[in-house]
Amino acid sequence: MILSLEGQCLLFLHTVLIGMAVGLFYDFFRTIRSLIRHPNVLVSFEDIVYWIVAVFVMFFYMLQANDGEIRTFSIFGVFIGIVLYF
Repeated sequence: MILSLEGQCLLFLHTVLIGMAVGLFYDFFRTIRSLIRHPNVLVSFEDIVYWIVAVFVMFFYMLQANDGEIRTFSIFGVFIGIVLYF
């Protein structure tokens, strides 16, 4: 699928927002960990759940918005969103 320049800009901005949402989701887990002490096994399980959810969100967005094509600027958009959030 060929995206117009406007479509590419919107896709990039959406991936930046997804990156920020992924950072917010990670902060949710960090907050729970700081309020309630967890054993290392549970922390590892939470990390696995975090990554599974984060990957599925990004995958389904790329599938819906870009017909499953992974574009380099989309990956950079997610990383930029994470960096901007933190």
